[in-house]
Amino acid sequence: MKRALYIIKSVIICVCTGIVLGFFVMLGVWAFSKDKPDAMKCLNILRTASAAGAVTAAAVKLIYSLIDLHPVNKALKIAEQQDDPQKAYDLMERKAERTQSPSKKAAYMLILSAVYTETENYTKALETLEKIDFSELSPNLQQEYFNAFMYTYLQNGDLKNAEKVYSEAEPYFSRPAPSVLHTLGVFEYAKGNYGKARSYLLQSRSADGSDRNICDCDLYLALCSLKEGSLRDAKALADEAESTLSTKCEERNLTKLRALIEKYESMKESKPAPEEDTAKTQGSEPQAEEAGPLQTEENTETESIEQDTQERTT
Repeated sequence: MKRALYIIKSVIICVCTGIVLGFFVMLGVWAFSKDKPDAMKCLNILRTASAAGAVTAAAVKLIYSLIDLHPVNKALKIAEQQDDPQKAYDLMERKAERTQSPSKKAAYMLILSAVYTETENYTKALETLEKIDFSELSPNLQQEYFNAFMYTYLQNGDLKNAEKVYSEAEPYFSRPAPSVLHTLGVFEYAKGNYGKARSYLLQSRSADGSDRNICDCDLYLALCSLKEGSLRDAKALADEAESTLSTKCEERNLTKLRALIEKYESMKESKPAPEEDTAKTQGSEPQAEEAGPLQTEENTETESIEQDTQERTT
């Protein structure tokens, strides 16, 4: 049923695109002709141009469909939706094994590590990264190599090794990609530097406006707001994240985030305020020290959120 709807939708798009193009071609011919064509000629021009436009649109659509069926893209989509992780692993492993180019093999291995991280298989992700021939990676992929190592350690709760990777990776992060900026934001968040984390996350958000990156950044920005006691900001960021959800992991992360927000709200409501300050404190956000009792619970919850936030190495 879904395939039939997709085909019908594609045909409608191609036909409409062809008609629009044909209409503009007809107007152009009529406007620039010395001898203005009559209605019948205009109609023939519209028909011919529309047919050509529809065929062209269909060809472009077909090319994009073929690209979308590439094993790499297919593996990444499967990993994002987490329907059959093993199938995603097999697709990427075969792709890496069959290529004869050392540079392509290194790139495919890097993508394979991202697929492992995507599905929370951190041990295999790290093992795959260690097998990559670093010298075969392009400068951009060398940056992503360190980014993948650092991000995987962070998702696995290993801040010590993430710091070691960062000390080695600094020269490669002189002009950080959006994915690197996001990882640096997660890194600073894990260290408790919420101001720095926010700065990196906002830079990443600005540099890459894709739904996925915006959602991932907003999730961590909301966590930073919670750590700093700003419920209002955390709620607003949670709403923004909800509008850009693109993967199942992000859906789970948002559910966990909203649960944390509810805990903070419950704590705020249950905390008694001095009588003389009641009028002043009503409607205000809890201060950072008020979040203290929830720190242990929140750390347990947010570890999962950090581990679920997606790798964007590819």
